[in-house]
Amino acid sequence: MKVLALLLLLGADDAFIQGYATAVLEREFSLSDIKVEVRDGVITLGGSNLKAADSEKISAALGKIPGVRTVVFSEEQPAKGRPTDPQAGKGGWSFLPDGRLFAPLLADPTWPHFSAAYRLHPDSDEIVRHAGVVSFGESIDLAGWDTVTAGKFGFGIEASVVAEFDLDSSSVDLINADYRIGIPVSYAVRRLSAQARLFHQSSHLGDELLLFRTPVARVNYTYEAVDLRVSYAPEPFRVYVGGGYLVHREPDDLKPGWIQAGIEFRSRTDFLGSGMLPVAAVDVQRHQETAEWIDTSVRVGMEFENPWQGKRRAAILLEYYRGHNPNGQFYDLYSEFYGVGLHIYF
Repeated sequence: MKVLALLLLLGADDAFIQGYATAVLEREFSLSDIKVEVRDGVITLGGSNLKAADSEKISAALGKIPGVRTVVFSEEQPAKGRPTDPQAGKGGWSFLPDGRLFAPLLADPTWPHFSAAYRLHPDSDEIVRHAGVVSFGESIDLAGWDTVTAGKFGFGIEASVVAEFDLDSSSVDLINADYRIGIPVSYAVRRLSAQARLFHQSSHLGDELLLFRTPVARVNYTYEAVDLRVSYAPEPFRVYVGGGYLVHREPDDLKPGWIQAGIEFRSRTDFLGSGMLPVAAVDVQRHQETAEWIDTSVRVGMEFENPWQGKRRAAILLEYYRGHNPNGQFYDLYSEFYGVGLHIYF
């Protein structure tokens, strides 16, 4: 019965999209005499009023509705300043497809993206008290396959570097750096999405830490892993579950498995109509290696986006974390911190 209910809900998405799109056209563009048709997530618009409308802005605004695959104008007018994708609505293979199928996990401490954050560790026994953390990375689909009726697949690459610095030291010592590269495969149909990955990570202590602090023992912490996450997004919420397994690891006595779950909230309405959206997210993980701790990451703040181009986003987030230390070299230590950071997603 639960599976049947889910299928019925997914099947009703075209009606949801049609109503949502009609409301957006009326509220944001004052277009009320527009014919809106939706089939398998493809919005088709018709009406004489469209001739004087800005099709690029309309496409961008409607493309942000969950489950929308593309927007087609029945009179075949191209978006201003941008050619119409000849594959739109036709399915098949595409090179460097537009957008992403599996959205970033806002509260996952290791998700590849660009960020800069300050963190305060209240426990004086931790490696660092005042830390600066930066990350550089992204996940990009290199190729896509659109089945038209059964959803989309994406095949890509991801890479990231996460570095932690001691802000209390005279030279802002590098404490730890984690390097990751992976191959993600993503899938999405309406509000349901999933991502599987094969990835490698290695971690390294900073030179200053090794030279000037004792005792600090370096661990050759490196591994290859596979993981899978499944996400369902009934706006304004998103929930996900998943897990992973270390297929090769060093030290070789590391316990290999972990599970993960989370929930996110993203407001449907701009804050004061300015492109600012309140967001909140919780990510929970449990690793076999540190099973005595449940890793809990909480982030809340404001997200900023261009109302007409919602693919790139920036967010200022307050964060709280407790659990095993997310910096690779110190994986077997307990950590708790508060922080604030700027996060950018492409």
